[in-house]
Amino acid sequence: MNTTVRDTLLDLFNSGKELDKATLAEEVGKSGRQLQRFLDELRSQGAKIQTRRAGARVLYFIPEEHRQVPRHPVKLTREQLLALAVAARAAEATLEPTPLIDDLKSANVEVLAALEKDSGLAGTIDLREEADCWYFPGAPDVSIRAEVLATIRQGMCEMVGLEIDYHSVRSGRSRRRVDPYSLAHRDGSWFLCAWCRRNEEVRTFALADIHAAELLDPARDVTAIFPRREFTPSTLFDNTFYVVGGTQVRVRLAVAPAQTRAFLRKNYHPNQKVRTNTKDGSITVSFVCAGLDEVRSFVLGWGDGVTVLEPAELRRQVREQALLVAEKYRE
Repeated sequence: MNTTVRDTLLDLFNSGKELDKATLAEEVGKSGRQLQRFLDELRSQGAKIQTRRAGARVLYFIPEEHRQVPRHPVKLTREQLLALAVAARAAEATLEPTPLIDDLKSANVEVLAALEKDSGLAGTIDLREEADCWYFPGAPDVSIRAEVLATIRQGMCEMVGLEIDYHSVRSGRSRRRVDPYSLAHRDGSWFLCAWCRRNEEVRTFALADIHAAELLDPARDVTAIFPRREFTPSTLFDNTFYVVGGTQVRVRLAVAPAQTRAFLRKNYHPNQKVRTNTKDGSITVSFVCAGLDEVRSFVLGWGDGVTVLEPAELRRQVREQALLVAEKYRE
């Protein structure tokens, strides 16, 4: 395809213009038949060109959500390009369960190819091949419903409350009215951080467990538009062990020598502190978190390698759960 004609057509469509075939042919200096061939080729290359009737005329256009944003040349070093390629691969793994993944993958191909060309490195570097050397496991979460995510994003942008059909693992199915604040990714899963009107506090809702969402109608509900509140996801997650909150409590764990290396090379909680016991090589791990349910599961996962020192309530919960497990395996 003639690149000048291609670029001219795309510039017209991406600017938001809706033009009939005669006007388009005049703009690019081609006949109607030649123009049709160009339009067909653009469509085959992925351009979302659509038509609509306006009286006797047929107008050609690209819907707003599919228009391309103008790009200015950017020159980057080889290492900067590699860093972006690796980041693109990491982003693909993170967004895998969301409806954004297909658009992200196609955008990454276009962006990386354009950056290679702008930086004068085209033909001397294959960013996708180098990025293949980096492995990011895909998010284990189940797929997120496209219509649900679109409604949540609209609610966040327009500050309009939602009514959601939520299927909680702990409390079953319920309908909630929430004010959506932000989306957060935590250990492979996506969550909606929102003000729960029923509980009157900020809660997290697993996106995969939201089966339906609809915007509240400001014309019928004076509370539909919610006020802006000071909120950052870190304030919600920093004190939890994973995502489930609760009462603030100090936790101390005794870690056997065989497991110490795992706790020395990784922080399992943001305010984790480690004290080494020089006599036997064990360590004491302490942190303050909200709620005990997720800590209990974490401790049980280490078997006899981790022992709860405090609080007493966590010791009791772990002991009772361990006895139940032992009973299941009694011969």
